[in-house]
Amino acid sequence: MVDRQLNRLWRKPEELFWIMEETSGTNQGNNLNFPEGFDVQAALKKSVDGHFPVLEIGCGVGRIASLFRPDEYIGVDINPTALLQARTLFPDHTFRIHDQGYEYPESPTALFYTVLLHVSDHEIENILQLATKDRERLIIAEIMDRRWRRSGNPPVFNRDPEEYILIMQRIGWGLASAFKYEYEHYARQPWNIGRDSRFTMLAFEPIRPESTALND
Repeated sequence: MVDRQLNRLWRKPEELFWIMEETSGTNQGNNLNFPEGFDVQAALKKSVDGHFPVLEIGCGVGRIASLFRPDEYIGVDINPTALLQARTLFPDHTFRIHDQGYEYPESPTALFYTVLLHVSDHEIENILQLATKDRERLIIAEIMDRRWRRSGNPPVFNRDPEEYILIMQRIGWGLASAFKYEYEHYARQPWNIGRDSRFTMLAFEPIRPESTALND
């Protein structure tokens, strides 16, 4: 509130981009289709493994929300225009605005679905640290291969799965499951030449004290 009163920029450039884009970004707008080509609902529920409700961080207009019952899902986003549309499309689901200084809603599981590839390397660990607070499970779902990286507005920061695993280990979380699915939209030339075009879902859980000795 003080930053707003003093006209200081409190948003990161990446956040400003997605707010200015309103609902015209990837998989936004009125498009609730699933170009993935696999059963996204079944894949997500397999990774969630019963840890409901799921908090989706970066929910946009509610594309992923459509795959969950209202009692299984909470969505947050920095974009008020996208949230307004999500609430219109799914009035029984819970959607909340997110901003610096806001606590994420309570839920056993946090989900990043094609979101973290838009987070820069110097921000990623802090984002994950905040998202894991008081949770039982965290899921990262996106195309994972550093060779997809590109500059632009916005830049894209795809990572290898091993990078996420190492970051999560540093903050005390271990890999619980990993699944890859053929992404129909990218399973053709030139997308699938020289890089992994599959969609990866990594699920993490806190490293328990009794398992620490096994990892040393």
